Amino acid sequence: MQKWQQLFFNNAHKYKPGTIKDLQMKRHLLVLVILFISSSVATYAQQRDTEQSSPYVTTVGAIDNSTPIVLYPNPAVSELNITFPAAASVKTIAIYNMIGKAMVVYKVTGTSANLDLESIPSGNYYARFINTEGAVIATRKFTRQ
Repeated sequence: MQKWQQLFFNNAHKYKPGTIKDLQMKRHLLVLVILFISSSVATYAQQRDTEQSSPYVTTVGAIDNSTPIVLYPNPAVSELNITFPAAASVKTIAIYNMIGKAMVVYKVTGTSANLDLESIPSGNYYARFINTEGAVIATRKFTRQ
């Protein structure tokens, strides 16, 4: 129990209803309730921030431009050609819409891929490149017309 809670509970029996002291006590009680709520919210926020992240993709991370990956044509109509270095060891390319929903996932081999975009509607998308260990090595933005 925190100190302010001890003070309240230890002194609550001293005040008679309708007196000035009672009104002061109610004011103090209101302040204490506000303190309690704000500390509870802060505790909840701290617990929420320290918990494991969701296994579902809810955002698309920052675009990494350090890996030399080329997407063309951009905007794409029905196909998207992609080239990437062999050192990147790309094994999976996942296409996400702007709200982070996975639209399609492609398994790739080699240093290039030709992706069929007929199954996704027109719009802006992110291509997320994943290596053999399952780590995201790069993200690129493209438009499907």
